[in-house]
This record gives sequence, structure tokens and C-alpha cells, in this order.
Amino acid sequence: MPLSKRNISGFSLFEVVLVLMLMGIVVTISGLMLLQAIKANDEVRNGWDTLGKLRYAGERLAREVRTVRRAPTDLTAYEITNWSASSLAFTRTDGTTVSIDYSDPEDKVEITYPSLLATPQLLVDQVTSFSISYLQINHADVATTLNDLAYVVMELTLSDEGALYQQQVEVNLRNRMGWN
Repeated sequence: MPLSKRNISGFSLFEVVLVLMLMGIVVTISGLMLLQAIKANDEVRNGWDTLGKLRYAGERLAREVRTVRRAPTDLTAYEITNWSASSLAFTRTDGTTVSIDYSDPEDKVEITYPSLLATPQLLVDQVTSFSISYLQINHADVATTLNDLAYVVMELTLSDEGALYQQQVEVNLRNRMGWN
């Protein structure tokens, strides 16, 4: 009997193996790309969190320093008890004592209200540098006495996984010579 043509359907073993290999390569490449995208998203989110901390700390520092009151005994000076490059202690217009301190080994800036609560409150962490400058009214010369003080400039740098985020906050002490 002569061989008749048969309908052969399906795939050969070679075709199946070839398709499975190609699918494995595509899945591996797309999986790596997806993993990279997830890592990038996580890094961006961490960066935004750090920027949020920086913005909040800058606004809070400015708000606190704006409330420095004049010394009751000398109306040409402010009621500041400690002013250095890393700390500032003063009395607000409502009579509350405020202390802002940078702790280098712990990489944090803390704020304390000794007249209300003795324990320091964390203002911001991840700090790599924090400095406070005190300027005279001409905005160029360093203030040497509380009578010369007109501006407080605070520079804050935070780090997150090697990236540095910087902010400079300048406060014009308006509670000066009758200004409100």
C-alpha cells in the first residue's frame, strides 16, 4: 500500500525547546529591568523623604528664630544666652526658652524647650553638617555683640546613601528697634 499523506499537527521537540529558551531569555531580561525600576523608585522615594525632612527642618528653624525677643534690660540687644556655630539658645517673645543644638557624632539637630520640657526633641537626623552664622545689618560683617545682630543664617546639609542635600535658611530678626 502506498504511503498516504498524513496530516501532522503539533510541534517538534526542537521547536518547543527553542521557544522555551527564548521565553526564558525575555523573562530574565524583563525581570532585571523591572528590578532596576523598583530600585530606582526606592532611591527616588528615599531622596524625596530626605528633602521633606530638610524642608521641614529649615521651616521650623526659621519659625523658631523669628520669635527671638528683645532683652528686657537692653532694648538694643536680643535675649540670646548662647550663640555659637553649632548651637543657639534664646528666649521667644512668649517667654519660652528655646535651645537648638547640633550633635556631630550623632548626626542630628535637636530642639529643646527647657522651660517646658527638659528632654531634647529630634528636629532632623541624617545631618552631615550644620552651621549658624550671625550677621550685622549690612549683611556682610559678622556680628560680634548682640547689639550688632541683625541676621541669623543657618546652613543644613543632609545625606542619603551618598547624595547630599543642602539648604540655607536666613532669618531677618524683625523684632528690632520697634519693628514687629
